[in-house]
Amino acid sequence: DSQSSTLNDHNPTKFPEYPYIPHTPDMLSGVCFSGGGSRAFSSAIGQMRALHELGLLQEYDYISSVSGGSWATGLAVYATDIGLDSLLGK
Repeated sequence: DSQSSTLNDHNPTKFPEYPYIPHTPDMLSGVCFSGGGSRAFSSAIGQMRALHELGLLQEYDYISSVSGGSWATGLAVYATDIGLDSLLGK
């Protein structure tokens, strides 16, 4: 299917913004999750699950979130005894 081939062929150099982004070995990155109560919680869990399955969640240095997004990220950050695979349903 076309969506899975797009995910498997992920190459950031194909994005038009790529030449304008500074690339250094010590560059830090972060991910943000929005608020909105229980809908934001569900959305953030799904987004974290997808990032984790792609091996990208572990690449971020910082996580920022508000409201419902914070419910999800709080679980991911502090539920270390069960692990991300179990928490995110992998």
